[in-house]
Amino acid sequence: MQLKSLVLSLIVVFNSNHFAVQPALATSLDNIPGIPLTSSTISSTIGGATYDHVYSLQVQAGTVLLLTLRGDAGAELGLYIFGEDAESVYSSEPMFSSAVPGGDQVIATQFFRDNLLYINVNGRNIDRAYAYQLNISAVVDKTPPIIRSATVRAYSRPKLTCVEIDAVDGLSGVQSVAIMRDVDLQPVTWLPYTGANTYCSEVESQDGPLELVVAARNKIGLVSFKVAGMTSVDSVAPRLLRIHPADKETYSPKPILSWRFSEPIKSTTRGASRVIAATQLGDFVSGRVWLSADYRQLYWQPTSNIKIGTMFTVVPAMVKDRAGNTLDRIDPIVLVRKVQTKIALEIVKVGRKNIGMLIRSSQNLVGKSVKLFERRLGEWFVIEIVQISASETKLRVPRSNATRYRAEWIGSDRLAGSSAAVSGRPLSP
Repeated sequence: MQLKSLVLSLIVVFNSNHFAVQPALATSLDNIPGIPLTSSTISSTIGGATYDHVYSLQVQAGTVLLLTLRGDAGAELGLYIFGEDAESVYSSEPMFSSAVPGGDQVIATQFFRDNLLYINVNGRNIDRAYAYQLNISAVVDKTPPIIRSATVRAYSRPKLTCVEIDAVDGLSGVQSVAIMRDVDLQPVTWLPYTGANTYCSEVESQDGPLELVVAARNKIGLVSFKVAGMTSVDSVAPRLLRIHPADKETYSPKPILSWRFSEPIKSTTRGASRVIAATQLGDFVSGRVWLSADYRQLYWQPTSNIKIGTMFTVVPAMVKDRAGNTLDRIDPIVLVRKVQTKIALEIVKVGRKNIGMLIRSSQNLVGKSVKLFERRLGEWFVIEIVQISASETKLRVPRSNATRYRAEWIGSDRLAGSSAAVSGRPLSP
């Protein structure tokens, strides 16, 4: 990856204010553990009687870190990164370093696990101190590569399937790609990625149509998938048409989830393992599984009540049609069990200076804070935070040229959000 593109893609996780190191701190900056970094830019002086400034920085797994050091004309500086096991910048071995002649140094690297780092700015001038500026840019890479396109050739030989793949990853770079007919197929043959090009791999298949999936992996092991399309071999997989529920919340203690397919299907496994469900804590949720009369719809329902506030993920095993063609990928359903809430808003009195309002709410919102908005000039503005004290809460707000009012409870991990709006006109007293 070119340094220019790396810099452009970084999102700085520190604030952008300069942090000037005071000379009085110099004696506390000469060794580990140093001074914790609180800014993306550090300005100070080094050299003469002071040889080292040390700063500490905690980075998360997957962090891309770019350090740039600029010194005044004539400065001779060095830049070093020590790991969390280092005890002294004088005796420990640095993980990374930049010590070319002059005062300009650069270190760009990635960390694949959480690390406590010690950053050492070393001044090599013995005659006097020189000013320097240290810039720190960091971003945690949590995203896999983006597969911009994956085009399957119209015809493929049974043991040589080719796909034109174009994938990018602005942070970690695309390391390898793979061609497969199942995202869970192991082992995967990874091919070195050399840019947008045609990649060929052996894919086990029968004669006839075959839907292919491509994968792209970056340098920290994050993987993305994309359905590439159909090639003429001998395999046509069922397609997932829709899932239910499509939203992210459920109010039922025993919701029924379903997946609708393009043709009759059967699971590749048996019994309850045809659908796997687990909570955010990793606990499995038992459930019953059945198919519709036409074998096109798969259903799952928990056997016990889902507790309020629980997030759970439900995903079917692979399914296949009556000919044995396997569906490569089924997206999971992620739901949070919440309790439904209700809000109603009413204007009960209009005065010359104030407007009387009434908020009716479900009992589970008593004690909660509700935001009251008004719409002026085409935009919504918060005008009051209302503490709900009973099922009916009265309040007064200053009269304005608002066209609508809205009360909103944003929701919590246990209670669903709700809102209600009312027209602000006519407002004649």
